[in-house]
This record gives sequence, structure tokens and C-alpha cells, in this order.
Amino acid sequence: MQFKMAAPIGETLSEALSVITCLMSPISTEGTPEGNWLRGQLQVKLSEINDKLHNDFTGLLHELQTKHSWADTESCTDSIWKYTLYCTSTLQVVISEYLKEDSESKECIPSVNTQKTLESLLQFIVCLGIYPNLIPGVGIQLNRRSQFASLIENRTKFAFDCDYQLLHCVKTLLFCCQSQYIKTTILTKHLNDLLASLMQICYAPKKKNLTVPDPSTRQQASSDGTKTPVRLLDESELLYCREELHKLLDRVYPPSLVQELLILQGGPTNKAPKWLKRVCGELLSNVLLKDNGVKAVVKGFLHTMSGTTNTADWQKCEAIGRLIAMCPKKMNSPEEYYKHVSKQVLDLFHEDDELLKSAMSRVAAVCITAMYTKNAGLTQRYIINPLQEPLLRCFHLNLETTGSTTIVGEKELNQCIQDIYQLYIYNGDGVTALRCTLKPILKLVFQLYCHTKQGVSHIRSSLEEILSVYFKSCEKSDCLEQLMYLALPYGDKPVLSDPMETIQFTSGDDGGVVIVTTDEKLEDSEIKTEHTMMCVVHLLDKVNNDTLTAEFFIKVLKELSDVLSKDEVWVQPSVSVPSQTLLGIEKSLDDMSRHYIHAIHVLALISALCENQPMAILQQTFHILQFIHTTLARMCDICEKSGDDLDMLVVDTLTMTLGMLAIIYQPTTKFESDEKAQLHKMIPVLQRLSDSCSNPFIQQMASELYITIATHGAIKIETDQSKKPKQQKRQKESKKMADGKTLGKPKPNSSGGKDEGKTSGKSVDFEFLCEELCDPSIPVQAHAVRRLTQLLVARDKKTLDNQDKVFTILKEKLESDESFLYLSAIQGIVALADISPKSVLPLLCQLFAASDSPEGTDESEDVEMRMKVGEALVRACSSMGDMLPAYVRSASYQHTTSWS
Repeated sequence: MQFKMAAPIGETLSEALSVITCLMSPISTEGTPEGNWLRGQLQVKLSEINDKLHNDFTGLLHELQTKHSWADTESCTDSIWKYTLYCTSTLQVVISEYLKEDSESKECIPSVNTQKTLESLLQFIVCLGIYPNLIPGVGIQLNRRSQFASLIENRTKFAFDCDYQLLHCVKTLLFCCQSQYIKTTILTKHLNDLLASLMQICYAPKKKNLTVPDPSTRQQASSDGTKTPVRLLDESELLYCREELHKLLDRVYPPSLVQELLILQGGPTNKAPKWLKRVCGELLSNVLLKDNGVKAVVKGFLHTMSGTTNTADWQKCEAIGRLIAMCPKKMNSPEEYYKHVSKQVLDLFHEDDELLKSAMSRVAAVCITAMYTKNAGLTQRYIINPLQEPLLRCFHLNLETTGSTTIVGEKELNQCIQDIYQLYIYNGDGVTALRCTLKPILKLVFQLYCHTKQGVSHIRSSLEEILSVYFKSCEKSDCLEQLMYLALPYGDKPVLSDPMETIQFTSGDDGGVVIVTTDEKLEDSEIKTEHTMMCVVHLLDKVNNDTLTAEFFIKVLKELSDVLSKDEVWVQPSVSVPSQTLLGIEKSLDDMSRHYIHAIHVLALISALCENQPMAILQQTFHILQFIHTTLARMCDICEKSGDDLDMLVVDTLTMTLGMLAIIYQPTTKFESDEKAQLHKMIPVLQRLSDSCSNPFIQQMASELYITIATHGAIKIETDQSKKPKQQKRQKESKKMADGKTLGKPKPNSSGGKDEGKTSGKSVDFEFLCEELCDPSIPVQAHAVRRLTQLLVARDKKTLDNQDKVFTILKEKLESDESFLYLSAIQGIVALADISPKSVLPLLCQLFAASDSPEGTDESEDVEMRMKVGEALVRACSSMGDMLPAYVRSASYQHTTSWS
């Protein structure tokens, strides 16, 4: 659009602008009539304008008399309304003259000073023509706009022609909207006044005793306070107002319209009439039911509640969400309403404006929660399912194509995860109501989380937060079952829905994840299972609930007891049909294999929990008692099967467990009700242990604890240590080793040399560990290897001086069949390689190559030893980091030489 800037104006337009300038100019207080100050001021101003019109501006006066009903204006005796008529008439002349200048779509824009003058004139028309005629409570109070509000008379019971005066002002403002500039000013600064006037004319209740007077009565208005009949608008005028109101509602930017309607509804400081609240509510419902109406309503609310959008009032956001969740009365059914607004509610999660994004996400989350609470079925169908559709697609695949096929793209999956994240994170306390909606896809979300833990992905934090919030809001029993199902792949019954076995996760180009499908079923490897268990442990750390972690640990221990209690012995079935015999054998072998794999996984999970959550497992007395009960029950099963031939590890375990129980159960200890119930459960287990265990010391200790707990401490435990000196010595030594007091103290020497006193504790510690490494007990050896690794990490001088001896010891421990012993040895070799990589790496390469000698050795043992050395070599190389290339040549030379 082209504009004519600073174009020459006509004579009529110039005279009209001069009159407007005179109307807006201040008046001296001299010569002002007594009485009402404002009316006196306006009378002086009107006299001045009349003189100029009849003497200087005859052209303008002729324009007013012929086209703007100037006779009614001159005959008016109310100075305030007459002044308003002067303002409206001259404004209409100015707008008409500007519209005449509009030729070939070239609009003439007023100068800056003229624009300011016209804006001031509009304010006078609103303050003197609209505000005094509004019913109290309708529109914005004038005292909130200007400090001179007390000078203007408000509507009274003697007000004359209120609706007529409102209509006149409304027509003037609507006529001015034909000019683009004035239209912008009116719709941005006076939209509330225009809506309030039209609503009062169209919807305000009228008194029943009003009569339609003769038109001449309108000319008899005066300010003497006499009652005059109020003129009613005819049907054509009312119809005009309704049409203009609907046009205005369709023309205004929806968020701005919502903002003005909310202001008109009133608040604590401005009580609006009931009819106005009802009309505003209906108009807000109309806006809500339009296309993109939900976003318009939310934006209007947000702008109204704070004035600025950079701070969000969460309580009001929740109120907006609950308001949108309510079905309007004009809708035929809730299903129709849910179907109409569901997509719009989900689009609130995709707001691009950073200032509004968090607030709109909060509104959407609360709205979905309220809708789900009112009608779970419709919300699941129209909101939850479309929200989760990319993930739900992985549970019901019906693909006819072969090969690798993309099921969910990177961008689509990222958007789905972010929507779910916002729904749960911005929901606050409402996440409990939506917890069940996440359960169908929980397994897939966890698998995605496990995949992102293997690399770098920007959706990992969102997935972790979703799972964390879910398990925090979940019931404890359900949470434990679902965590067990996620951690252990072999369960008795499916707790969660499993996605299709043919799906696979691949990394996307932008750091996301792509879900594809393959032709063949993907088998779970041991590495993947171990990684899955570690992800469960990390989730427990993220949830940060020590009670949940302890309960989960006890549940895993009970699972271990159940696994060990099952006697999985395969017996060849005696059936007559050979085919059935083979099928039976195959099924029996499969069951046995699954049982053993499940047992290994349970042990690995216990090890991971003890290693990563040592401080959160057993902190409360109740959980310690549960641990003792589970351990004693498992030991009872072992004692009943072993008879008199008890393993030393079983005896040590029982000694430790009963000692813990004896320490906890003291006469001065006060137990809670749940702790007392757990102690009561110990009684049959202790009685069973005293009857089944062949060790006399264990029998006596279990019997004493049984009597003490059964009598509630009336009979105390007798601890005559003189009768069992061997057990006492063992307990003291075990306690010192556990407390770290024995390690680090100088070993007594009969020679009594002076230099022994200067020997450091760590050097003596190395000598003591060398003795423990020769102990026949496997746990003692494993403990010594771990302590030896700690000395290597601490750079102990005595240990560093005996590196060759240390390497020989660790290499011997690699040959052990006990996992906790050879794994500790691997850690020790890695620590030694970190100290002397130049000498240790070639030895490992040589040992790795030498372990593959086909002659004279058992092939299975050879392969196992090669795997252990290979793992040590891989970990050692990994710990080298960027320094690895410096040692590659010597290590590869030894490796090549050994192979040759």
C-alpha cells in the first residue's frame, strides 16, 4: 500500500482540525460561571467555538448544518452532552475529509501532532459520552483511568436518553473505524468501551414502566434534575447494534477479544452485573469453539492475569486448564466437545513463543488431567492415544514389507517424547491421575532410555525424568513389581505390555533415536541384560527414595530365595512315543536353562545394588529385619539340604546374620508396630534354624534369640564367651577386618628391631595381605585381592616395590572359578597396568596369546582363561585413554612374537 505523506489538506479539513484544537486547548479559570466547575468550563469553551464557527469557519459550519444534524446539537441545553456532540461532529468531518483524500488506494496519513490530537479527542468522547451512560459495574471504572474522574457525573436515576447517547457515540466510533489509523487506535485503546456500550444496548434489562415519549422531549433535556421519560431504541437500532457487535467480535484478534471479555466479567474490585457475566461467558464459549479457539482463550487469559508474559502464575494456569476442560452448555454432548478441542489442546505443547511456552504447557497438562478425571474413556480416545500414537505403533505392527523398515522417525519420536514429558512434568499433583495412561508404553519408554544410556542423545534426560516421575507417583507394590519386571527378563507373568520383538533402535542424524523393524527376532545378550539392570539401578538413584530402594533390594533377595529353593533336576521322561520324548527333553532343557539364567541375573542385580546403592539399601530397622528374615530363611533351606556337611561360607553368613539380629534386639530398643510384626515372623524361622543346622554354635545362638524374641526380652541372651573361644576369636578377627582396624597396624615382631617401629602401616598391610591370599577360604582371598587393589590405587611404596610378585598373584587368581575372585583379580591387574603400563601390557598380550595353545590343555579351560585375560587387557587399554598409542608398539610386538 502506498501512502501520501504530508499532502496538502482542504479548507474544510483545516477548519475542522482548528476547531478540534480549540476544543482540546485548556481554559483560563477567569470568567468561569459559578456552580459545577466542569460544566462552567465547558460552557465557556462552547461559547468560544460558536463564535469561531459563525465568524471564521463558515465553511465548516455549513458542512455541519447540512450533513451532521447540527440543529439538534445547537438546541441541546446540557453542556456536557453538547460538548460531546461538538467533538463527535467535528471528528466525523475530519474522518470524512481524510476518506475523500483516499484515491486509488492511497491513504493520507495524518501528521504526528494531528494523530495525538485525534487520540485526545477520542478520550474526551469516551469519558464524557460513554462512561456517564454506562450502568455501574459495566466497563472499566473511570477512576482507574484518570485522576479527574470525580469531576465527571456518573449515570443517575435522572439520566436522560442513556442508550441514545451511547448509540450516538458508538456510531461515531464505528464510522471512524473506516480510517485505518483511527481503527487501530480504537481497537487497541477503546475496544473495552465499545464492547461495553454495545452489550449494554443489546442485552441490559430494561425497566418495564419505561414509555416512548415524543421526540421533542429529547430537546427538553436540562440539568435541573427533573424527571423526563427515557427514550427507548426501536428495533432497527437494536438490530444495528447486534449486527455491529457480531462484526466487531469477528474482526478483533481473538486473544485481545478474550482479554477484554475477561475484564468486562469483572473481578474483586469491579463487580459486574449478572447479565453481563452471562453474556461474556457465552461470547467466551463462542471464541473457544472456533478454529484455534483454545489457544486464543489461553493467550487472552495469560495476558490478562499478568500484564506481561514472562512470569506465569501457576495457580491461574491451572484455573484456565480446568475451565477449558468444562464442556459448554451449547454443545450437544461431551464427546463432541472433546473431539473438537482435543487437537487444539495438544497443540498447546508446541508453542513457539518462549515466554508463553511453559505457561501454555502447564495449561495443557492441567486441562488433560481434568478431562481425564471427568471422562477417562473419551480423553484416552481423543487425547492420550493420539499423543502416544508413535509409541503405540510399536506394539501392533502389521507390515508386509521385508527388510529394515522405519516405524517411527527421529523427528516424530522426539516430538512424542517431549509431549509426554511436558504432560507429566508440568502436571504437578495431577500426575497421579494420569499414571495409568503411561503404563501401556512404560516398557518401550524404558527400552528407549536404556538405548540412550549407551551413547549420547538429547532425549535421554526427558526419558529419565518421565520414568522418575512415574515411579515416584506409583503405588509401592506396583512400583516394585514393575521394576522387577524391567530388571529381570524372565518372569512368571507379564506385568507390563511388551513391544514387538522385531523392533530395533538406531541413532538418528540429529542426536535422537529412530525405531526400525527387522525380519529376524533379536535375542537379548548378556551384555544387554547387564546394561538393563544397571539402568534400573540408576533409575532408583534418580527417584531418590531410600525406602523404595530398600524394599526393592529385599524383593530381589526374596526372589533369590525362591530361585534357590526350586530343585530343577531334569529327569528323562518315560513316554512310549519317541517324538514326545524328544519334545519333553527339549522343553526340560529349555526350562532348566531359563532357570539358571534367571538365577544368574538375580545375583548380578544384587551385586549391582550393593555396589551402586550401598547407603540406601539398609538404613531403617524394618528393612534390616526383612533382610535378616530373608537371609535366615534361605540359609534354613541350605542347612536342610546339606545336613551335617555345612560349607564355611554358610556358617559365616549365619554367624553374621544372627549377630546383626542380636545387636538390633536389645532390651532398651523401642520398636514400631511394623518392626514388632517383622520380629514376630522371625520366631518360626529361628526355631527351624536351631532344629536344622548341624553347627552347635549356630544352634545355640538361634535358640537363644528364639527364646528372647518369643518372651519379648524377658529372658536375655547368655553370651558366655569362655565356652566358645574359637568362635570368639573368629568374630573378633572378622570384626577387625570389617572395620579396617587390623589392616594398617604394625604386625608384632619378636625380634623387636628399632626399624620396625618406623615401618608404615600400609607396608605391614601388604605383608598381611600376602598371608591372607594364601588362606583356604575363598571370601578371605577375594577380600585380600580387593585390598591389594586399593593399595595399588593409593600407590603404596611396599606394594610398588613388589610389582612382579603382585602380578604373579593376580594371574593365579584369574584361574579361579569363583566370579567374585577372578573379577577382583581383573580389577587389580587394571590398577597395576595403570601404574606400569610399559611392563604390564606386554605381559598381558603375551599371556593372552599363550592361552591359546591347542596341545596338551583342556580346550574349555583355555577359552575361559583367554576370556578373563582379554577382559583385563580391554579394561587396561581403556583406562590408558589418549596415552595408549605410546605403548601399542611394545604390546603388539609381544603379541606377534607369542603368536609366531
